[in-house]
Amino acid sequence: MPENQSLLFDDDEELYEGPPADPLSPEVPEFRLFEDFAAAVLRKRAAEREVKQANAEINRLSPYLINFFAANPQFRRPEVCGLVIFQRNQIWAKPKQGYDTQDVCDALQASGLGYFVKDAYNTSRLSSYVRDLEDKNEDRIVDGIVNDVSELLPEPLAKVLNVEPTIKIIGQRTRKSKR
Repeated sequence: MPENQSLLFDDDEELYEGPPADPLSPEVPEFRLFEDFAAAVLRKRAAEREVKQANAEINRLSPYLINFFAANPQFRRPEVCGLVIFQRNQIWAKPKQGYDTQDVCDALQASGLGYFVKDAYNTSRLSSYVRDLEDKNEDRIVDGIVNDVSELLPEPLAKVLNVEPTIKIIGQRTRKSKR
């Protein structure tokens, strides 16, 4: 672990707020796996910070280059530092101000372009609903009255919805590693 950990963390990074951490002795055979995992998390965060900074710089410089291309049409694709830099005009269809997605869907249907419209659900909101349902019924699940949260869903939904948990290993900064 680097001596100056504060360089590896953002001040706005979410801190671990769970139960006290378990001490893990370096003598545990898997200790090196945990060390490698922590190092990978720190490298990923550093790379994400670098990407965030690069995107901010690109966004800061882009208006100047757009103005340059507009004022100098003879330069369409200059090559600099091994990169060809050029403009790409790309249209994104989205609702006009004062209209929403449903207005666009209605207009598409009325225009004979209904094949662009599909009914969908919001995965994040539905997953949040299922997690909330599980939390509210934790005692019933722990006591074996209900096997899992899928038994609490309406039958048509339980038939088509996978609610098995996805396990993900997380590394969050502790308060003592902040500085």
